[in-house]
Amino acid sequence: MSADASSAPPLAALALEDFAPLVGDAFQVGDPGIELRLDQARPGTAVVPNGRAPFALEFVGPKDRPLSQRIHGLAHPQLGSLDLFLVPVASDEGGIRYEAVFS
Repeated sequence: MSADASSAPPLAALALEDFAPLVGDAFQVGDPGIELRLDQARPGTAVVPNGRAPFALEFVGPKDRPLSQRIHGLAHPQLGSLDLFLVPVASDEGGIRYEAVFS
């Protein structure tokens, strides 16, 4: 999927294959202007008949600027603008880890 930064692809149309090549890329969080790095894009375990295969994304952000659990606007040069529900799941030496689940 290719888009400019101002477009907003429908979340229902996105799949693991859209994110897998972007592992390691930076995503900009519009408010408060934080950069998250996509660390993992992994398949889910559930089987969804006639639906999108579930998957999860894991991002890493700076420890000194934690994000709350809520919908955040993210931007990526290829995908454009996305509103994702991010959940903080861990904190380690690399930063704070956030997960977004697509079902």
